[in-house]
Amino acid sequence: MGLMDILQNYMNTGNTPAGDSHAHFDEVAGSAPPQVVSNGLADAFRSDSTPPFGQMVGQLFGNSNSQQQAGMLNQLLGGLGPGVLSGLGGGMLGRMLGGAGGATPQLTPEQASQLTPEQVQQIATHAEQPTRA
Repeated sequence: MGLMDILQNYMNTGNTPAGDSHAHFDEVAGSAPPQVVSNGLADAFRSDSTPPFGQMVGQLFGNSNSQQQAGMLNQLLGGLGPGVLSGLGGGMLGRMLGGAGGATPQLTPEQASQLTPEQVQQIATHAEQPTRA
């Protein structure tokens, strides 16, 4: 099945087309320009038809393995200042990253797996908010 066939099937049905949606996503993501995939995902995360950003990130975190969890968290944390980190995740992040100093924090998969989806939801919700000057 080609890229356009996959996209057409998803556009024309109210239900998920037959087949493996993970494989379909991989094929589309591999065939489409990265900016198009990025914009599509951003639009989906901001849509009024989807749950709030923090909730979706928390759910993704809960359904991910520890490597994926660490990658997701490190991306979120990269945009937050060290002062913010100490209070997020119920204070757990501050304890985990105590020695990070001014460096960009990097959680290991083992550290990431210690957080709950609810804590990650809080982090994602905070990360989504506009920076206050």
